[in-house]
Amino acid sequence: MRSRRCLVLAAALLLVLSMVPPAWARDSTRVVVVDHGGLFCAPRTLILRQVIIPAERCFKLAVFRQRHGAFLAFLDPAVAVPARRVDIVSPGGFVVRERILFLVPIETTEEIVTVVPVNNLLLVPVRVEDTGPRLTIFLTDFRGLFVRFSTRR
Repeated sequence: MRSRRCLVLAAALLLVLSMVPPAWARDSTRVVVVDHGGLFCAPRTLILRQVIIPAERCFKLAVFRQRHGAFLAFLDPAVAVPARRVDIVSPGGFVVRERILFLVPIETTEEIVTVVPVNNLLLVPVRVEDTGPRLTIFLTDFRGLFVRFSTRR
């Protein structure tokens, strides 16, 4: 009788363990959605080519377009952006431009050219997917446009 109980208990334990995926198979992606003008806080140091964004700092994110390309702009969180889209050559825009901390090049798509005029900055909502060794920022206003960073503690 006792061996039968042990056998049933072992079978139940095997059944339960087979339902739980192993640690390496679990999805460890953390997703954060940041609205227009909301704060994005870097959980770890972000690295893309020559740009290194320090950990545990918060930023407002925007698309910044100049004649020679488009950029994901990391703005000082204390900057007061007067509107969702700012002309950076205007007096109010000059203050905003002086508070850009980091510029990361992004693909200049036709959609960006249409929505963001040259010398303008547009606050954008983003979807951030953090998988541990990589952090991806999806620009939700622009289909298929994202920036993928390597991370370091």
